Amino acid sequence: IGKLSSGNNELAARTEEQASALEETASSMEEISSTVKQNTENVANAASIVLSATNLSRNCGEEVNDVVRLMKDISEYSNKIFEITDVIDSIAFQTNILALNASVEAARAGEQGRGFAVVSGEVRELAQKCTDSAKNIKILIDNTVQKISSGSDMAEKAGNSMLN
Repeated sequence: IGKLSSGNNELAARTEEQASALEETASSMEEISSTVKQNTENVANAASIVLSATNLSRNCGEEVNDVVRLMKDISEYSNKIFEITDVIDSIAFQTNILALNASVEAARAGEQGRGFAVVSGEVRELAQKCTDSAKNIKILIDNTVQKISSGSDMAEKAGNSMLN
């Protein structure tokens, strides 16, 4: 009976040890389960943040593309203004030639053409001012078109990088 009692005591001790180990394992499993649940929530939050950032980047890219289109429109309008200043410059040149011809005719007319010579001189001076102004406008427009082109290129690169 002593052996049987001793065996039972050993069995009871081992059973208690296994029960304790099972409790520790169950506790560890609960911790692992909690950690997995927290990690799953963190992944879902990270995915939501990435989606929001992607949408924001896409929207910014679209807005940058709108800016690029607007800058190209401005560049086209600047080119039209450039063409108009060419016409003004041409008219000023022709007016200057007419004023020169008028002053020659006034000189031929002698004393009677003296008043006309003054008028033709004023017309020539106005034509020269128009020519100078047209040149200045062309320079400004050319500089503006270059800046717009550079800005458009930069905005397009930024838009493409945001969309990709």
